[in-house]
Amino acid sequence: MTKTLFTIVTVAFLIVFTSVGSTKVVDSKVGHEAPQLELDCKAGKMSLQSHRGGYVLLTFWSSGDASSRVKNLQYDRMADKKEGVVHLSVNFDRTESLFEEICKMDNLTQGTQFYCNDEQRMRLMELWRQENGYSTFLINPEGVIVAVNPEMSELQQI
Repeated sequence: MTKTLFTIVTVAFLIVFTSVGSTKVVDSKVGHEAPQLELDCKAGKMSLQSHRGGYVLLTFWSSGDASSRVKNLQYDRMADKKEGVVHLSVNFDRTESLFEEICKMDNLTQGTQFYCNDEQRMRLMELWRQENGYSTFLINPEGVIVAVNPEMSELQQI
């Protein structure tokens, strides 16, 4: 009985101790470490974490949402001209063929545009809090979100 009680107390102590020792807060809010993002798409694999060390502009968008589509295009054009900023774009359209057609029509940068299937979409929308519209996140070289829906003037200062 004492051995069992000792084991329970030890495990509880370890759980509390390790959770208190962790200072990183992962969330999709400014000042927090950006959540994990890994996609395996037809266009290839994409990992947000593989871009650590430089600024990343991460855009979630859909062709059915005109505002997010226009912002994606603007950010894509800006990142092409801005040294030290990578633009990664995650599309939530219902079909991949629509996504591919929009990419051609908008002349979007190849290799930075990624399509999510239904399973990925649900997970990412929840993790990145995209339930009430689409957002763009500016993530610093350390992986911390420094702005949500940044203005072009903010990006020019990087």
